[in-house]
Amino acid sequence: MVDRPSNRQRRQHLKNLRKVRKSRMVERIAPRDAAARTSSGNPLVTFGLVITSAVLLLFLGSAYYQFKSSQNRDEEKAAAAAVPLVEPSTVEVRVLNGCGAPGAGRSMTEHLRSLHFDVVASDNAENFTYENTLVINHTSRPEIGQSVAAALGCSHLSVQSDDLALAHVTVILGRDWENFIKAPADSEDKETFANYLAGKLVRAKRFIGLK
Repeated sequence: MVDRPSNRQRRQHLKNLRKVRKSRMVERIAPRDAAARTSSGNPLVTFGLVITSAVLLLFLGSAYYQFKSSQNRDEEKAAAAAVPLVEPSTVEVRVLNGCGAPGAGRSMTEHLRSLHFDVVASDNAENFTYENTLVINHTSRPEIGQSVAAALGCSHLSVQSDDLALAHVTVILGRDWENFIKAPADSEDKETFANYLAGKLVRAKRFIGLK
């Protein structure tokens, strides 16, 4: 007959089993705790993580900026392509004096013609109370009115369909009309040089005895 272990022996055996299990659990947890302590306690590791995060953010920011810049350039190209260029000589313009200033219509006509627009009519407006110069496009093509407004530097551009209009575009002169007439910057220099040459020619004639 096999002797059964006493109660004291069984308790000791169970105690030994618990110790073995506990030591195994400690062995499993210890490496992870050591790694965690190493990563959190080492300042070089922390600094490296910060630098890596900063570099990653800079890279993402740079990529986003380049993407937006490329998108904006594409939008600008699309906008430029949407408004085709217009040959000024093909645009018929009517000039109306809406401010009452004498000679305003003639001056604007000469200026527009110097910009190669075809001014077909010049007259007075229905009244002389216009404060701002207006550019009115009578056609269904927005680039027609935009070409005149851009050439003058005028921001007051509107559309008014008129089958009976005498021109593609009407320019109504307001009290600010002189702001849109820009004389060439070198006109005075050209006149001065011309006068200088004329004086030289007169003196040369006198020198050789010609009248």
